[in-house]
Amino acid sequence: LPLYEQESRLTVSHPGTFQDDQFTVTWDKPFRAGQDTLRVAFFFQNFHSDLPFGAGALGSQFGAAISPTDLDFPVFLPVHDRFLTVSEQHTFSATLVNDFRFGYVRTANDTDNVPLVSTSDLGINRPNTNVDTNIFRFELASFQLGPTPAANVGSKQDNFTFVDTLAWNLGKHLLRFGGEANRIFLDKNYPQLFNGLAVFVPLPPPPNGDGLSDFQNLLIGQPVVTGSGSGVSTHAYRINNFALFLQDDYKIRKNLTLNLGMRWDLAGAVSDEDNHIANLVPSLA
Repeated sequence: LPLYEQESRLTVSHPGTFQDDQFTVTWDKPFRAGQDTLRVAFFFQNFHSDLPFGAGALGSQFGAAISPTDLDFPVFLPVHDRFLTVSEQHTFSATLVNDFRFGYVRTANDTDNVPLVSTSDLGINRPNTNVDTNIFRFELASFQLGPTPAANVGSKQDNFTFVDTLAWNLGKHLLRFGGEANRIFLDKNYPQLFNGLAVFVPLPPPPNGDGLSDFQNLLIGQPVVTGSGSGVSTHAYRINNFALFLQDDYKIRKNLTLNLGMRWDLAGAVSDEDNHIANLVPSLA
């Protein structure tokens, strides 16, 4: 075949990396001749992944297959986890024991585009370039190019939990009652389509189209679909949850025990310290 009719294929590979650093610390200590026991456990983890071709199209974020012809940009995925538990058990007597527990959990993770080419490199003038310098995601019928429009998002959640349980053995009755309080801090930054999306497809010949291929339409800047987003993308959610319970294990006979009890839960409404959500007040609707 003449040189201009020969087909060439370029195959590029790059190793992805994964690093995980973690440790666990535990400490148990009895006090007052065993009447009090303090237990502490802490878990620390930092890990991240570098995906050299991880910036799939918007559809791939929802399970669609990634085409081998896609020229996806790199994505960086850092995750930070912290877990802390503290418990204190106090023995009032042989029949009365109190157990107090505190728990703290933090999970922070991001999905970040790695900018190989910026908007200024290509002369792209976008209104929100001061917020996101990544170029558009270009989607063609034959291949796709660029960063994912679903990246550059992150969240950090802190959970604080307090639980107290008092157990009282009265012979045939084993009573347990207590409560739980939970405070949730969830900070999110989820900009969607901030870097923009442009779709190019082959069009029919005139008069219904320009008759050009998808790549030719890319060269002349003639997309069939464009999308972009901007504006407020942050939330600072705060949630309070509470619970109370009472349980009686009533031993009627040696081979018959009734487990009786009741529990009350309050799932608190979500508030936003940034005032970026709205809750319906029925009396004002």
